[in-house]
Amino acid sequence: MSALVELETKAECAKTVHFLDLKETSCLPFKTKLPTAREVFCTFLYRHLTLRETISDAASAVTKEVREIYEFARLPLQDNSYIIRKI
Repeated sequence: MSALVELETKAECAKTVHFLDLKETSCLPFKTKLPTAREVFCTFLYRHLTLRETISDAASAVTKEVREIYEFARLPLQDNSYIIRKI
């Protein structure tokens, strides 16, 4: 993925997060379906930009949310360090 496309995607997610005017909520679905990469990234941006969490804290919080959804679906997961690196 080119850098320009990546920046556009980040900007779209940031606009989506601010457009939805989320207050103490998450973009992730509630254990009914698996989250898309966009939903995970938007949740990360919400926590990092809106809630002013550090990158590592936001990534850890999103990892915890995603882990709960995957454990509910009984799907295998990688170690947290690998998941955080991908976010």
